[in-house]
Amino acid sequence: MHPLEVVFDDDAGAENAAGVGSATPRTSLHLPTFRVPTLSHVPELVDDDFLIISHPHAQSPPTIKRFEDFNRRAPDADPSTLPEVPWEPFETLADFEFAEIAADASLNQRHVNRLLALINGVANGRATVSFQTYRDMKKAWDAASHRAPTYMSHPVAVPYKGVERTYTMQSRDPFEWALTLVKDPLLAPHFVWNSQRLFKYNGQEWERFVDEPNTADRWWEVESALPDDGSALCFTLYADKTRLSSFGTQKGYPIMARLANLPARIRNGDGHGGGQVIGFLPIVEDEREEKKKGFTNHKRAVWHAAFRIVLENIKRHGKTGYKCQCGDGVYRILYPIVLILVADYEEQAVMSLIRGPNGLCPCPVCEIPVTEQKNLAMEPQHPFRDPDRIRAIVEDATLNKGQMEDLLKPLGLRPLQNVFWEIPHCNVYQALSWDRLHAYHGGLFSDHLFAQYQDILDELGRPAVAQVNDQFDAMPRWPDFNHFSAIATTNFTDGTKYEDISKIIVQVSYNIFPKTTCARGYILLKCLRCYIVLDV
Repeated sequence: MHPLEVVFDDDAGAENAAGVGSATPRTSLHLPTFRVPTLSHVPELVDDDFLIISHPHAQSPPTIKRFEDFNRRAPDADPSTLPEVPWEPFETLADFEFAEIAADASLNQRHVNRLLALINGVANGRATVSFQTYRDMKKAWDAASHRAPTYMSHPVAVPYKGVERTYTMQSRDPFEWALTLVKDPLLAPHFVWNSQRLFKYNGQEWERFVDEPNTADRWWEVESALPDDGSALCFTLYADKTRLSSFGTQKGYPIMARLANLPARIRNGDGHGGGQVIGFLPIVEDEREEKKKGFTNHKRAVWHAAFRIVLENIKRHGKTGYKCQCGDGVYRILYPIVLILVADYEEQAVMSLIRGPNGLCPCPVCEIPVTEQKNLAMEPQHPFRDPDRIRAIVEDATLNKGQMEDLLKPLGLRPLQNVFWEIPHCNVYQALSWDRLHAYHGGLFSDHLFAQYQDILDELGRPAVAQVNDQFDAMPRWPDFNHFSAIATTNFTDGTKYEDISKIIVQVSYNIFPKTTCARGYILLKCLRCYIVLDV
């Protein structure tokens, strides 16, 4: 029997347009490729068949699977290949579990000593706790801490008005953190190292779909630009200015990293293999200078200087590769890639160094003028931002400030160095990802629709407020769903709480905002209904 063969009729032209096989970014007017393949030696097809096409570097033939056989979940690691004592360097499993509980509960030294004294005084069961004092547990903690990169303090020096200002940044190496996951035999079966194209047969033709980062076009393009023996280690980076944290006398907001090589259920979870805080960007404050154009540029320059520290090893190994024995025992040459940047619009403006909503081209991805944003179309009407072109302008030493401003202002850009230009295979303007949490739950709903909702309740008075709170409290409790007993005058910092409120707000409130007596509230309920449809 002949093996299944796949031919993309427009591969050559489409790949040239997309820049596949090179680091050249896409600037032509096209959407991501969803090409329908031509198949030969095809077995009999039925509705809902799936077609899997792996990148040529994987050296894996295309396959067709029936609906009931298609499974994206990798098997768990073979227990026989795992260490006999996976809780090392803790002496026993019970030691590890106790230390984990103590950390989760934020117990201090006195509490730990009292608890250990109690446990050791009454313990006669099957488990053994070897700790006698807090010092014993601290010693084990210290030994375990060397398994992951530690936080380091870094000075960030950036000049402003001829005077160098120095800020402090706390960070740890994201590449070293990623290696701890790559080398873990428990996670090894779940890592994906090659891009794929997935198709589903609808009875007449193949329809392409994307369900993980490695099934989208960008990973395929990056992998094509790597050496044949290279493997992409893809990072998703997330920065959130609203999550302000303090360490000592300093303040900063966190940078979160995830590995796109792991499936969503792992990388987006709270457990091992999930997201990790890798640094805290410094907060730049000066009341005397706020809202001045020069100080705004200074704050952006500090942001990119701080991020340059975080990305130092990603930049270095992204050029040369890094040979590593992975958790499955296979040696791979890893090329760290910044694949996705997740942020709300305000943070995207900082990442892309555009001038924001007041700029002449306020989109961080393409060059659409602000006057044409109202014109919607299925196909892009303006070119994507070209990092090579923009970098050439910013680094052109023959231009004075006025000339550079004349070139960058029509594009809505700031005359600053972008750290992501230095990262191999990273096009910052294509890496930016829309953030549903901040755009909808923590933005459109929390800051606008829910704010209007609370304002109307306030006008209706205490009886309406009490009724809303009672009806929210009367909602049945469900697993993994926040329960609310009072929302009328309460604001939250967690976007998931606003998401859960939005799912039930219409059902809970329809009898409080009747059309005949509360027209404004009734109109808001209709808007909320449209929002829920949009968010599904």
